[in-house]
Amino acid sequence: MTLSTPTFEKPPIVEFVLGIQFDALPGLSTAHYGQFWDCIGRDSWVGPRDQVPIQESFERFDRKPIASELKLQLETMPPLPRLTLISTSKDRDRLVQFQPTRLHLNWRPVVQIAEQKSSYPSYKALIVEFEKTVAKLREFCEQVNIPAPQINQWEITYVDRFPKGELWQSPSGWGRILPGLFARKDVTAIEGLRMDNRSLQWSFEIEPALGRLHIQTSVSRGPKPNDEALIVSLTARGPLNPETTPTYRDGLDLGHRVSVNQFLALVDDDLRKSWGEKQVS
Repeated sequence: MTLSTPTFEKPPIVEFVLGIQFDALPGLSTAHYGQFWDCIGRDSWVGPRDQVPIQESFERFDRKPIASELKLQLETMPPLPRLTLISTSKDRDRLVQFQPTRLHLNWRPVVQIAEQKSSYPSYKALIVEFEKTVAKLREFCEQVNIPAPQINQWEITYVDRFPKGELWQSPSGWGRILPGLFARKDVTAIEGLRMDNRSLQWSFEIEPALGRLHIQTSVSRGPKPNDEALIVSLTARGPLNPETTPTYRDGLDLGHRVSVNQFLALVDDDLRKSWGEKQVS
């Protein structure tokens, strides 16, 4: 699949995540988490926290059972936590997530307000950082005598935020933002009814069986009155394929192109122009 991908000066992105999933690292324990932290650099990453692990997820196109899924069902010990670390950079806008089956690198501004958030990194920039983080994971495994991670899936996520206000006043008006998903015309309710929420999800196969793109919309509500926003999440993920996506980088490149171009095909043209298209990457 060959697609060019435009970039923008002011996209509505508030979170961007690159990740890989792999077979559970044998022999890994919480005692190793400190050594992983040492490996990626305690001067560069701080604020370690234990979080609930992310469940394994497989994009399957047949009904064959996945060995690691069966293994999880048979385990009696509680799963190891997910370790999160925050970057010590000026904006503190990077997050590393590590658990026995996953490694993720997030960009997310500390303040989720368009005028104050840190600069969104391009895919080209963040993928270089992620590749270095994956190399550090492999270095860590070698240091503690654990087999190198056997990657079974790639994953990329974009989260976009559209504050309530000029663009929309109620979920029935989301068609002004995403006419490709919602009707442009507002839903007219009978007297005494007003739509105040929508939570919808779509899934698309990346043909032929290369992965899937999942799109989900919801409303987030802040502490202040009318502090609401439409949240649009796009997650593309898929397995390694020896013919089309033999490496996780090939998969992430594919997921990036599909996610961005599908989103732009669904969004309003005038809104897209307001983001300041810069170039094609």
